[in-house]
Amino acid sequence: MRIDQEQPQMGTIEAKDPFATAPPGYGLTNDNQRWPWGQPARQVDPEAALRRAIETVERPKIKMEMLKILMTGASIEALVEGYLLEQFQKGEFMPDVGLLIKVRWLCILQTWQRKRVYCIVSLKTTMSLIGALWTMKRSSV
Repeated sequence: MRIDQEQPQMGTIEAKDPFATAPPGYGLTNDNQRWPWGQPARQVDPEAALRRAIETVERPKIKMEMLKILMTGASIEALVEGYLLEQFQKGEFMPDVGLLIKVRWLCILQTWQRKRVYCIVSLKTTMSLIGALWTMKRSSV
């Protein structure tokens, strides 16, 4: 006795084999050495990682970019999270080091924000930033 069933048309979702996928956990068996985060971290000392983060933020160009971002309403926490993620992806340190320095770095940046240490810019630069933000706000309305 032969059962005659119609075969689904090639390329349709019905023709897809539900078992034609990688088994769960397959990605954990692949070698990730080609990625920077798949190799040993360059920095394992949280104190040194925090020092490097502070040195990075103290550069004049970075300070100016931070000021621009903070003036748009972004939070310091968003900046810190972005930095930590970037450093992990570059292979600078592992997430555990990032979590250890996160709170201390947030406190340092908040103190700087309150003292306005990073806001030492000329009046001309400040006015041009305000003008640019005003133009952006008016064009978005």
